[in-house]
Amino acid sequence: MVRTDATTERTAGSLTARVGALAAVPRADATEILTLAPGLSLSNESTSGDPPEVYLRGFAGDNGRDIAFSVAGIPMNDESHPRTHGSADVFFVIPELVEQLNVVSGVADPRQGNFALAGSVDFRLGLERRGVTARTSLGSHGQRRFAALFGPREFSSRSFVGAEVVHSDGFGPSRSFDRACGMAQHVLPVGNDAEIRIIAAGYHGRWQNAGVLRQDDFDAGRIRFFDTYPGTGRQGGHSTRALLGATLSWRRGSERAEFALHAQLRDTQIAENETGFYDDVQRGDLVEQRYGGATMGARGFYRRTAQVGGLAQDGEIGFAMRHDRYAVLQQNLDVASNAPVVPPNRDDHSADVRVTNPALYLDTTLRFFRWLSISGGPRFDVVGYDVDAADRDATTGEPRPRRATAAGVRAAPRATVALGPWRNVRVMLSYGQGLRSPDARTVATGEPVQFATASTTEVSLRYALPSQRARARLSASLGAFHTFVDADSAFDPTQAMSVPIGPTHRIGAVAWLRAQPLPWFEVQAWLAYTSAFVVRPSFGGRLGAGDAIPYVPSIVGRLDAAADAQVGTWQSLPLRMRGAIGVSLRGPSGLVETPSTETWVLVDGLVGVRLGAVALDLTARNLLDARWHSADFEHPSNFNPTAPVGAAAVRHFAAGAPLTALATVTLYL
Repeated sequence: MVRTDATTERTAGSLTARVGALAAVPRADATEILTLAPGLSLSNESTSGDPPEVYLRGFAGDNGRDIAFSVAGIPMNDESHPRTHGSADVFFVIPELVEQLNVVSGVADPRQGNFALAGSVDFRLGLERRGVTARTSLGSHGQRRFAALFGPREFSSRSFVGAEVVHSDGFGPSRSFDRACGMAQHVLPVGNDAEIRIIAAGYHGRWQNAGVLRQDDFDAGRIRFFDTYPGTGRQGGHSTRALLGATLSWRRGSERAEFALHAQLRDTQIAENETGFYDDVQRGDLVEQRYGGATMGARGFYRRTAQVGGLAQDGEIGFAMRHDRYAVLQQNLDVASNAPVVPPNRDDHSADVRVTNPALYLDTTLRFFRWLSISGGPRFDVVGYDVDAADRDATTGEPRPRRATAAGVRAAPRATVALGPWRNVRVMLSYGQGLRSPDARTVATGEPVQFATASTTEVSLRYALPSQRARARLSASLGAFHTFVDADSAFDPTQAMSVPIGPTHRIGAVAWLRAQPLPWFEVQAWLAYTSAFVVRPSFGGRLGAGDAIPYVPSIVGRLDAAADAQVGTWQSLPLRMRGAIGVSLRGPSGLVETPSTETWVLVDGLVGVRLGAVALDLTARNLLDARWHSADFEHPSNFNPTAPVGAAAVRHFAAGAPLTALATVTLYL
């Protein structure tokens, strides 16, 4: 049997984040497991099902667009989604089936492809416990969850079947959600040198969105914290996914190879009204976005190791190919009927998008001494577009069909120098360039394809206590980075849309620690600081040179800790108790027209007991019942159609969830 999952700890910003005992820390879904990655923070203006905003290294990653997400190596970023190009939805992943996150902050690994401006995250799946696990949860706000997991005892942790069904009435009006998902993975040996891994998943999610509240309305007492504005239309959405993948892995002596195929069907529909009746006082500003189609692709590599001067020298050549075919639609809906407005809004548009992205990379590791190595190589990406679009004339509003074909090529160097280890300390210095392709609807025939490119230089200092020399386990790192983006964009509060802001810089540092001082106790903590700023004036001079990029928190942090120990026996059955805590810190974010956002600290906790095959856990989210903002915005709005319309940008917020309790019974068979 072979394992081809190579460790990602080969660049200054890479880390293998094991879930392990920290699975006990309360998390609502698989997206929240992302906070195990140092420097990665989340926010969401809606409820479970709507992809969150993902912050990493000063990137405000609208719905995850600046991070290349994958599950079992299968890419997740949505090509040319009408809401956000590069949006990533991983709600279909069952939390109990996530074994680890392979995280690469920065872009120094030649395997990193499109959308990796801030970095990349791959969910690696597995189920350590063999047998059947059945779990039922009941909690506040009508929340109910049932999960069933099965791991065949005769196979490894990488073979499993799981299913999950979740419902919540929501913590206020228009906040209910449902999701149902199933996942299966199986690994079979093929002779003595190879194995094949097959993965399949299906998912459907539905959610309601309460929308945002104006800060001035809340301060004046015109609306309560968990309210929603009446008459703004039916906000929310749904998402479906069907996924299938197969990976053939081979290893013989000093040679390794892998070939993988994947395909998925995807449909989403989102309706939101962020401005009330600002643009249309009669029919409202409810906008619907639809996205449906298929993604298919392949990837693979061949690697060989040779001994030179008593040191292993590695060489690898790899490829990736992805093809997307999607129908894209954006249209305004009447808030009274939820039907398309007549005549259509001039911003309405649709498109049939076909995008192909083949890539080739070379990766070598040259070891000059036992304490000095250089790794990396070039990556070449080609992105080709074939688009049939239907926009509307800005003057007449009449349909204006157009066709566009274009292609762009981008070469990106990646390199890492590793020094050590000396006394369990290792120093790594990395450089790389990452790219994000443009939205297919923005390309034009005969014009060059405009990629966004991020160039990152970083250094890290790592320490690992050898586990064979001590009972305790300890790993720690301290890193610093600088990223330059040649063509960035940000949300303009007066235009209420994302606009180009030119080149930007991000400078920061990240400290991370994971320790297991006792066999029954494990803790992880990280703290990240980023200064993200523009190079030249933007937003008509309202954002000056050197000003902070809006919506980027300067400080984020996370603490996870879990304890699980046997405390005795009862009727010959082992009695175990466990506890866990999670603490999230999100510092202030600079805005343009209004003061910076507040600092939020959230605490989640769990206590549990297990007797034999039965366990009971009590979970509390937002243990201190803080009144916090899950997201902040600034833009013009008018939620009273009879009031005068003002053009000034004002602060808005989405209310975060209050104290939420959950009781879970688990049966282990």
